[in-house]
Amino acid sequence: MLNIPEGITVEQYVIDLAAKHGVVYQKTRLDALGEVFTRLSDDEVEQDDICDLLLALYRGKVVSNSNYGDLLHAYLQEKFHDKPAEPESK
Repeated sequence: MLNIPEGITVEQYVIDLAAKHGVVYQKTRLDALGEVFTRLSDDEVEQDDICDLLLALYRGKVVSNSNYGDLLHAYLQEKFHDKPAEPESK
């Protein structure tokens, strides 16, 4: 169960949590290898700073495995489903 204060976005919550614990994302060799495999499979690698920060919080044991998954899900929901509709181009 996530305890994100009302009126704050998941993105801001993650940023604040990382700042509170002094956590920053640093790409590992495995991260770089994963990007290479993704490119080799003709897929695109889209960097997302908040996803990277969440991963750093998990690696730093600031959030548990289940909280990492819940936060990632909530963030992606917020990012892709809660955005206002883009105006249609004519």
